Amino acid sequence: MTTTNTEILQNIATQPITWPQAASARPHFGPEDVSRGFLAILALLGLATGLFCWNQQRVSEKRSAEISRQNLVAAKVYHAIERYADAPSALNERVAKVALELASQERLTENRQALLSNFYQITKRCHLDGKYNGSSQDCHRMNYSRFSARSAAVSEDLDEVF
Repeated sequence: MTTTNTEILQNIATQPITWPQAASARPHFGPEDVSRGFLAILALLGLATGLFCWNQQRVSEKRSAEISRQNLVAAKVYHAIERYADAPSALNERVAKVALELASQERLTENRQALLSNFYQITKRCHLDGKYNGSSQDCHRMNYSRFSARSAAVSEDLDEVF
């Protein structure tokens, strides 16, 4: 017995649709399932953002502490060299030299170290024999390097990255 296409279509149309047992046991995703997934994604994003901000704050505090430390050391060295520039004597020269050695031991940035060292060298050339016996050009450079060294002593940024 052969069945025709029309008979097959009539049989299909009259039979009730039944779903397999496994599919009817678990309905499709409902609004509750979607909202749980969405809340989980939001929680993960919030956690990641919180960790990122906390880490950035720690890095910023560390950087700020390093800038403050370098400002303090550079200011001490600058004031020692400035005392020698204003009142040249063997004692002031020795204090300035020791302060400059301290700056090299305290790991100042290369830029600060170079500016302070330059200020000391030009001041020393200007004050030959404890007087203003150097060339007038050296003494003009001393005043210019004094301003550069002062800006290095009070800086809000570092040349090096941690």
